[in-house]
Amino acid sequence: MKNKVAFLALVFVCLLTPDFARATALPPAAQKVLDIKFKGWRLAEINKDILAFYKNKPHGDSLNSVKGDWNGDGEMDYAVLLQDSQKAEKKVVVLMKSASGYDSYVLEYADCIVSEKKGGKGFDHDTNKSFRYKNDAINAQIWEKSGTTYVWENKRFRGIITSD
Repeated sequence: MKNKVAFLALVFVCLLTPDFARATALPPAAQKVLDIKFKGWRLAEINKDILAFYKNKPHGDSLNSVKGDWNGDGEMDYAVLLQDSQKAEKKVVVLMKSASGYDSYVLEYADCIVSEKKGGKGFDHDTNKSFRYKNDAINAQIWEKSGTTYVWENKRFRGIITSD
């Protein structure tokens, strides 16, 4: 009986947290940047309501780590949603492939992140116009409030309010 209860508990935990099992694997050089610059931080936990919402929606990566070619240089870049183990503060950290390894950029707070693919359609709520992504982009969502998609322009990330 104890084994059945333990097994059922394990299955339940795995069903609630599928994104941790498939978090995007980072190359060693990218992981090293995180270990040095963001010591004490870890991949953020994703709220169960968010996990349930995305359960049957294809979104490619996990909801706390995504990959794409953010700047269109043909190299794979990464974004991770990190959480401070002390304060439970969250932030999105982007790791862009460079000649020296990976450069890091810190974006604003989010509850989850998803990647938008090059050529995909977006909607800018500030201009009230649709557009197409020139490169892959990072959609940082604040659950049930808003979403900002970060696109690479002029050697920096620019946020576009794409959901409200």
